[in-house]
Amino acid sequence: MIQEIPRPCSAIEDLTSASTTELLIRSGVSAVILNWSRFENVVLIVSGLCDPSLRDVVSEIIVSRLRIVNSPENLYFQARFIACSAATFKYCFIQDDDYFVRPEVIRTLHSRIRLTGIPKSIHLLPPHEHLSSASLTGYSLDGRIHTRFAWVGHGTMMHRELSESFLALMDDLNFSSEERKMADNYFTLLRNDFTEIWHDQGIELGGGQPFTVGTEGEQRNRLHIGNALAYLDEHLGSSRGHPYVLQDTQSRLPRERDYAVCLGRTCLLSASLPGSLGDTAHQVGVAKDLLLMVANSSIVTGSLESGLSRAADADPKTYFESKQDAQVGDFFTLDLTGQVGPLDQGKNAEIALLVDAATADLLHGAQVDHSPDEGQWSPPVTQPSCHKLELYGGELTECCFRLRGDVSSARHLRVTLKNLKEKAPWRIHEIWARASSAKTVVNVA
Repeated sequence: MIQEIPRPCSAIEDLTSASTTELLIRSGVSAVILNWSRFENVVLIVSGLCDPSLRDVVSEIIVSRLRIVNSPENLYFQARFIACSAATFKYCFIQDDDYFVRPEVIRTLHSRIRLTGIPKSIHLLPPHEHLSSASLTGYSLDGRIHTRFAWVGHGTMMHRELSESFLALMDDLNFSSEERKMADNYFTLLRNDFTEIWHDQGIELGGGQPFTVGTEGEQRNRLHIGNALAYLDEHLGSSRGHPYVLQDTQSRLPRERDYAVCLGRTCLLSASLPGSLGDTAHQVGVAKDLLLMVANSSIVTGSLESGLSRAADADPKTYFESKQDAQVGDFFTLDLTGQVGPLDQGKNAEIALLVDAATADLLHGAQVDHSPDEGQWSPPVTQPSCHKLELYGGELTECCFRLRGDVSSARHLRVTLKNLKEKAPWRIHEIWARASSAKTVVNVA
């Protein structure tokens, strides 16, 4: 069945004014939890969605069982899209019942999707699934094909109308009952877009009986992913159009930028480096070739232990390490999803990086600027102040760049490598923004 929980949190009961209600309808989120066999997990997930920090984000919670009352058959993953389409608010946050997504991560997702003009989805993925999705990215030189696969259940924020349009597409293509049940396998591929995927370090809850497991589950998924790619080829070659499938023919490659959501604070870290997300895409003549190319390609697994999310997980013991040596033009951007101003209460602000000695040397050839919208950037600042720290039995270096100009509207902070003396990979233990410290620091040459 679909069970709606209309914001069961006492902390947000005061959101009843007409102006607040109108705001929530325009920008609020309906959370959809697909309950398979772990109702005890649902209680924990709902408590997270009711966190006070989400009082102006999550406006209703819908728990969707895989068997809907009065339905002659099990709807499986189609149920989540039906629930989203029936929701009240503009955005849907969708997740399974075996994964806990932290409140600050949901808030960051909401902040990000509100910036988008056309309907889209943003998908949280753990390291191994992120690697798989990055490899299942295909494009054609004529620009017709530009698609990526991504799972939905680890946490996905989307426009509600995207779910409505996807359901209409399944009707339009006369999907079989089995294909509708496996809707997750078709959702992103048939959109024909380079779906935005984020590195995430979510919490696996486990329990119950998983639906997709073992060789049988892998074979089923591969079958339906292949079906999705065949449908895409057929639809792109047809004169019949559908608004869900993007059919622009601009020749383009995936944006070479990786995203990782911050833990313990509301922010999003992105990086444009050689060997990042765009470099894993496959050039194809037809969409169905993508599965064959993935099967014949080698996947680098080192990033599972040192992926981008390790630089924003609030744990200085972990670190991000780039796959290749740093190059001039590499950049990292920290999206604060708000403003620096409220953080520093009118004082100066800075961006800080906790790094190894080789990366500290790289940062002496870097510059930092800030922007409210990634359009207009402030004058850059160079020459960081760096000092050494003894942490966990080892030595790290903290480097800080004090921001120039008015930071009251700063949202995006960017670190760009402009000069390179010695080759070395990036190794960043943590990156964050803060009020400028008045203490004296020692420059490390």
